[in-house]
Amino acid sequence: MKTNYRIMTAFVSFFVNGMMAVITANLAGYLVNDYGFSYRMVSSGLSIQAFGNVFMVALSGIVIKRLHRKNVLILFPVLFIAGCGVILLAKAGPLLFFTGMLLSGIGWGLCNNSIHLLVQEEGRGPAPMNLLHMSYAAGSFAGPFLLSVLSVLHRNWQEAVILVMLLSAMIAVVFMCQGETFFERELEQEPGQKVEQKPVQEAELMQKSEQKLVQEAELMQKSKQISEQKLETKLELKPELEKKLDPAKASVLPFLKQKRFLGCMGLYFCYVGAEGAVNAWLAEYLTISGIFSRAQAQQLLSVLWIMIILVRLCNTGIMRKISTQKMLICQGVGSVFFLMLIVMSWHWLVIVFAVVGFGVSFGGISPCNAINAGSYISGNGFGSGLLFAVGGIGSMILPLLIGTIAQDFTVKNGVSCIVVVLMIFTGIAVMNARWTDSHRQELT
Repeated sequence: MKTNYRIMTAFVSFFVNGMMAVITANLAGYLVNDYGFSYRMVSSGLSIQAFGNVFMVALSGIVIKRLHRKNVLILFPVLFIAGCGVILLAKAGPLLFFTGMLLSGIGWGLCNNSIHLLVQEEGRGPAPMNLLHMSYAAGSFAGPFLLSVLSVLHRNWQEAVILVMLLSAMIAVVFMCQGETFFERELEQEPGQKVEQKPVQEAELMQKSEQKLVQEAELMQKSKQISEQKLETKLELKPELEKKLDPAKASVLPFLKQKRFLGCMGLYFCYVGAEGAVNAWLAEYLTISGIFSRAQAQQLLSVLWIMIILVRLCNTGIMRKISTQKMLICQGVGSVFFLMLIVMSWHWLVIVFAVVGFGVSFGGISPCNAINAGSYISGNGFGSGLLFAVGGIGSMILPLLIGTIAQDFTVKNGVSCIVVVLMIFTGIAVMNARWTDSHRQELT
């Protein structure tokens, strides 16, 4: 019972996290009209928020260790409240806006890692983690939908930000009211059976250690067989084998010498940056074009997120029939085509069709990207950290670049920049497929 309640609390936290992220990303038009901000200033705020997110993701392990888990889980909704509150006061000056975006970004990164850790420790397979990301996507849908409803009712956008603050306060109160045992993994035991917690934990640790030793022995044996086979054909797999056999020898050079890893870095940079740019500027472009009202543009962004949710639900079944590398190519081509259709078309029906198509193409990139880079992410802190850091840099640079272009030229030119980024993504995906095939041939 306690475990289910803990997981449900994690789902609600990620729902609010997604809602906060998309609402703050969609404030460009509102801040320009109501506060007199420029597009460049708004995009700078988005980059500062992305920096806060990446910065806290990098330091969250140390923060969780120093502050303890309960305090951290209370801290991230408090940061949401503080960040959103300062944004509401940003009319007094851009410094307040930048401060609010930084605080919300730090809370965003802290929420990502602490809630992920809470759910991962349940050990129930991939289902809770999939539902966790679905909760984030549901919040990302609810954010623009709420803004569109407020626009239809002629209410202020500030009310959406206040709702995020109230939901965050509710999460903070829930975590504050829990005892320390709520944040510890619940041990399974028979009804009526009294088992001391510490011996059970020690037994579990011993069992995991034994399993780890067995896995290391199997890995050693496989590595030895591979090295013997490659001696005859003089194929050098020494950097990879040394990395597997002795993690202490792993360094930056073996990664940066591998074309596949560099390709994964490029894919992460382009995708994460494009996702942030789409969330921030698509609705503003549809409004500025004059084809849709601001409420209708926000509704279309909600439709986009509905399609992303549906695609991610079906993505696992599709990937059983099509390789991940081919999926990335198809998704890149589809995303480029439909986003170009959105930018070039002036008929509302064509744009609605293109938004749906873009959601179908773009929605599956995130899980495919993770699976494609799985060998560098799974069990490797340096590889995963470098990939996520590069993705975070993309989320900082691209929204700022698009905002600058929108300020100096037009919003349409800025959104067209996203098309160029997705073209680069598609080109890298094609090369990634070739590098993957050649890598497999070396290992056979």
